[in-house]
Amino acid sequence: MILRTLLPRSIAGLPPRQGVAFLSLFFFPATAQAILLTVLPLGALHLLGTARAVTVLYALTGLAAAAGRFSIPFLVRRLGRRRVFALGTLALAAGSLLFALDVLAAFAAGLVLNTVAIACLDIVSQLYLLEHVPRQALRKFEPTRIFSAAMPWTFGPWLGVITHPHFEA
Repeated sequence: MILRTLLPRSIAGLPPRQGVAFLSLFFFPATAQAILLTVLPLGALHLLGTARAVTVLYALTGLAAAAGRFSIPFLVRRLGRRRVFALGTLALAAGSLLFALDVLAAFAAGLVLNTVAIACLDIVSQLYLLEHVPRQALRKFEPTRIFSAAMPWTFGPWLGVITHPHFEA
């Protein structure tokens, strides 16, 4: 009964469960990304000591991550969407574990994994959305999707800065 009052009858013309499922495909990865946006540079600064070294690290890992992003269409054709989504989820978890090791090489590998993981989740979510949401409903659903993906960016960076001292070594 409570669930019926919290969820609207439809989300942009989609049934509530389907609408919430699609919105969660964009909300949760954006939440992880928004929180890590502030935590990771602080962790890199802790490991490297200077802002210049952090910039170099981010530039190098960004180049490696770009190559990983370009491989996603190949992976989708080869493995299928479901497996690439699962691979992205596992890569996000593995990246988080690598960050916890507090070793520079592991941190750099974690940055690459994190970037590729977010790209996997985002691209596959877009593919699922385009396949399962009718074109007429997509016009109404898109603003809700954008809001769902943008909402974590309101509090995520702040939450990352606030919680970072509690997890620092």
